[in-house]
Amino acid sequence: MGELVRLSRGLLGPEGVTEHRSTFSRRDAIQRWATLHRRGESAERIVALADRWLAQREIVALEPESGTPGGLGDQLPLALPDRRDALR
Repeated sequence: MGELVRLSRGLLGPEGVTEHRSTFSRRDAIQRWATLHRRGESAERIVALADRWLAQREIVALEPESGTPGGLGDQLPLALPDRRDALR
């Protein structure tokens, strides 16, 4: 298994982006990918990896909470489908 696949699966797992919260944002995903690249990587590469990771079918965008300003794509809440039920 390739390193990026392993990292991606780790972020989807129980100790990944939803370890402490049920939802996360694009910004959270970018920060996690940056943290995983401890030796450094360009900002463009980190953002591209995070965006590709967020495009997976395992990740779903949730409706913004009422009163949340529009146009904040970095803050749109996201969740893993098997954990959405915990939000209800």
